Amino acid sequence: MVKVRLKLFGLFLLCFCFAWLVFLAMLWQTLFGNPKRAYGVAVAYDICGNYALGGTSGKTVSQQVGQRLVDKKAWAIPVAWVIDLLMGKNHCINSVTQNELSQEG
Repeated sequence: MVKVRLKLFGLFLLCFCFAWLVFLAMLWQTLFGNPKRAYGVAVAYDICGNYALGGTSGKTVSQQVGQRLVDKKAWAIPVAWVIDLLMGKNHCINSVTQNELSQEG
């Protein structure tokens, strides 16, 4: 168990150092490069953050919150309101619908 934890700690350090490079690359793409690439990096961070905070693997925070809205979880209402304010009306609900459609096709 200790050996596994040491390996994970080494991975943590590697990811921590690499994260700064990715942030800078995203900033560069946002300001001077390809906005689609910058958006893709943001989505990747979103998926990573969702999983790190206990969400389902491979889903964004918006998809997770949207699913919780469908499940009628009270905490999801204010969280969805903030996300929708930033990303557009009904973003969380739409992200659940889009995810289900892409899995069917």
